[in-house]
Amino acid sequence: MSESDRHRVLKWSPRTNTTIIVAGKTDDRGSSSEQLSNPEAIYIDQSSGIFYVADSHNNRIQKLTKDSLDAVTVAGSKTDSPGTDVGSLADPTGVWVDEETKVVYVADTLNNRVERWLPDASKGDTIAGGFGLGDAENQFNTPNDLTFDSEGNLYVSDTWNHRIQRFHIIDNHPCTPTSTVRPEAQICQDASPYDSCSTNEACSCLPLMNTNNDGICASL
Repeated sequence: MSESDRHRVLKWSPRTNTTIIVAGKTDDRGSSSEQLSNPEAIYIDQSSGIFYVADSHNNRIQKLTKDSLDAVTVAGSKTDSPGTDVGSLADPTGVWVDEETKVVYVADTLNNRVERWLPDASKGDTIAGGFGLGDAENQFNTPNDLTFDSEGNLYVSDTWNHRIQRFHIIDNHPCTPTSTVRPEAQICQDASPYDSCSTNEACSCLPLMNTNNDGICASL
């Protein structure tokens, strides 16, 4: 879990109810390879245990192994400065990784776009948004998270437009939404005991969290 205001990522054991630091240093904001600055989303590669952190105020995505606090930057510049060019990010808050190809997808929040970074690339390419802040089909207003479904559709949480945008990516071209999901709260019958909606495929809805941390199922 990200503990953003303490600039670290914790691993929690439900069996022992204990935590250990797996990224960053407690209350020590910085831009070295062992430091974070207001980390947000985390993506865990289930096949390898490698995990990725949206190091938002350092404007980068960091990759870490479970046995080391020394991270590698896989998206964003090598400095901690934000930018608008394709080699930079600005306050990224969402990250998703293709576990087969290791391509990294980033919700580049203050640039109002989604960026795709190939392995070892020095710059990304914009696959959604990138047309300034707005509420048109090809625009975002502070996107803060993203995910893919099993059919390769991209979903983006378009925060201040109060919508979820769904995209179908064709080849390497920038894409426009195929639909907008406007969720209504409901209880999912296949939910886990911890949430009112499950990420299990048995739950045929899109699991979301609103700003009050209420579970929401959005029908697809």
